[in-house]
Formats: sequence, structure tokens, C-alpha cells
Amino acid sequence: MIRLSLASLLALSLFSCNISSQGQYMDDHWSMNSIMPRANRFFLGYDAQQDGEYRDFAYRRKLDLELTVRRQFFNHNPDNPNQPEVPSRFEPRPANSLIFHPLRYIHLEGLLLGAAAIPVTGGFVPLPIDSILGTVDKGGWGEFWGTVDKSLDEDEVVTASVPASLGVEGEDILISTVTQTTK
Repeated sequence: MIRLSLASLLALSLFSCNISSQGQYMDDHWSMNSIMPRANRFFLGYDAQQDGEYRDFAYRRKLDLELTVRRQFFNHNPDNPNQPEVPSRFEPRPANSLIFHPLRYIHLEGLLLGAAAIPVTGGFVPLPIDSILGTVDKGGWGEFWGTVDKSLDEDEVVTASVPASLGVEGEDILISTVTQTTK
């Protein structure tokens, strides 16, 4: 990320919890409402009028970074017809959640910023700025907790069985397992 400093991003995240919803004021230079969208465009490279929701924008940047790493370090270009495709590139965006998708949430950006911040933090702390801003943005907490609710609302079937290896006769031993079914 060009022109990015940790202090400015933290200040942006504290003052603008509606990153995606302020895009209509981008070109209204005579209004105080245009300050945050223009600061977001300068520091984050995010333009709410053109880029849609911030979480979608951050996910596209993560995919771009993965593609660059794949091409440069692993000598694999999925756009080349002579090399195998990567089907995960075309899957829908997973929920922006640390609980269910920690690798997608922290990503390479969080690892690199965490390594760069070792002198400041005194240890390695991954700092996934894009993911944190996506969580703080309007609807981000709902998406985060929605993934928890979604996983708890799915149909679950409880099955009970006694393994034959126990060889217990006459006693009622119940060993339960939880099987989650998908639709």
C-alpha cells in the first residue's frame, strides 16, 4: 500500500465507521462531509463511488496480492491457458470473519505489517488493517456475527452409537457424536 501509515489508518478507523456510505460527498469540496471520503481515497486507495463496499474492495486487493505472489514467486499464472486454473479465484467472497476465516482475515498484508511493527509493538502482532476497517465499517459487525449465527443455525443431527470394540453387554452406554449436515 502506497502512502500508508499505521497512525493515519488508525485515526481513519476511529473517525469513519461508515467508510462505504460516504461516497456521495467525494466531489462536494465545499462541504465538510467530503473530507473523510477524500482521506479514504488518499490513504487507502478506496473510492466509495467506484469500488462498492469496502469489504469487497479489500477482498479484491487480497486476491490481487495473491495473484502477484503466485506469479512472481511460484511461477504460476492462472490466466495462462497452458497452466492450470485456480478455481478459488472465482468463488464468492467469504465472510470477513477472524473466527471462521483467520487466514483470509489476516492475510499477507497483516503478516507484513505485523513484522514491520515489531519495533513499535515489542513483538509480532499481525495487523490486518483492511480487514479491521472492513469489520468496523457499516455492516461489518453484522457480517462477522452473522457468520457465527449462520454456523449455529444450520441443521445438526445428533447420532448415538456404541462401538463394538467395547463389548459391554447389559449396560446402556451412550456415546454421542454431532454430525452437521449441509444443504
